Amino acid sequence: MIPGFSYDTHSTKAANGTAGANIAYCVAGSGPALLLLHGFPQTHMMWAEIAPKLATHLTVICVVMVQRPNRMAPSSIVFVAWPVTNFP
Repeated sequence: MIPGFSYDTHSTKAANGTAGANIAYCVAGSGPALLLLHGFPQTHMMWAEIAPKLATHLTVICVVMVQRPNRMAPSSIVFVAWPVTNFP
């Protein structure tokens, strides 16, 4: 768990009104929202060092995407990163 973050889940509904998914997340801070997502095979804990620092100025939301052992790795992985410079 990321210290200082509260954990919760959000239930969604599919477009046809049937049950969707339960999305787990952790959140901390206040201000404009910043959504942090991780890729395969990482977990939300990859943000544990930077997320609390970002939460001093922003509402930081880390989605907890559970990796299932029976799930195959994606056939292609795309990594996109934007450097944060001169962060207050």
